[in-house]
Parts: sequence; C-alpha cells; structure tokens
Amino acid sequence: MLRELRPGHVHSSSHGEGLRCHRIGHVAGCYSQGTDAGDAVSCAPCEPGSFTSFPNLLLHCLPCTHCHAERGLVLAQNCTRRVDTVCACEPRSYCAVFTGHHCELCLKNWTCTRGQEMKQGSTQTEAVTQILIGISVFALCVLCITGFFTCKSCLRGLRHGGH
Repeated sequence: MLRELRPGHVHSSSHGEGLRCHRIGHVAGCYSQGTDAGDAVSCAPCEPGSFTSFPNLLLHCLPCTHCHAERGLVLAQNCTRRVDTVCACEPRSYCAVFTGHHCELCLKNWTCTRGQEMKQGSTQTEAVTQILIGISVFALCVLCITGFFTCKSCLRGLRHGGH
C-alpha cells in the first residue's frame, strides 16, 4: 500500500512498524514512488522477498539473496524488509569465493591423502576455479615420487631420511 508521508514524520505501517521519510531518502525497508509538491514523499514497504538496508530513494527494493545448496551454502538468517539473507557454509566447510559482503562458494575442508602431495603450483584458488568449471579437486593431488613420503605437517613429500 502506497502512503504519502511528510519528511521527518513517523507513520505506522500495516505491519505495525514505523516508517520515517527524509528528504535525502527513505529508511531501510521502504522505497520511493516519487515525490509530490511540498516535500511530500510516497513511501512503500518492501514486498516479501525484497529489502533495502539503507536510507534510499530507490524506485524498487532489492531482491533477497538465495543460498544455493549446490554451492555449499545454507541459510543462516532469513531476509527481512531491512536486512538481506545471510548465507553460511555447511559444517566442516570454508568460504572459497568471497565477493563484496557475501560468500559465493563454500568447499569442504580437504587435504591430499597419505602418500600424495598438492600438485606443484596448485593453490586453493586454482582448486576453486577448477571446481567451477567441473574438474575434480582431487586431480590437484599427485602421488609422491619414489623415495619421498608425506607426514602430517608437510605439504610436499620429503625424501626418506631427509630433514
């Protein structure tokens, strides 16, 4: 429902929340439908599935973020009219791609198995890139060459009897 509000005045919305309009923009949770003469501003609360988290003069609210399970994301906090969805990584996972204020991709914690080492030049960033294009992460682990082994604290194989 669109209401005409005067700057600086608090008005109750149909949800019992106060909306305060300002000349510089509306409070979080509402958007602008234009201005009228005499500094009147038309405020409308964001519809379900959308939000604004800052004072604004937007012509529409922003769509809520979706937590994509196929990217290892789970819902941590629902979207409200004033706060976007918060997604988190699944248990025993870490955020591998972080953009802006959001994690875009979570990966399970992984290491190479005993007798393997991470392929030279490989990084977790490279692993993420390969996952995004469909290559298995485990392709980055290679067998230690003959005469080398791995231990708990080693990323590379060490020669038997070496330091």
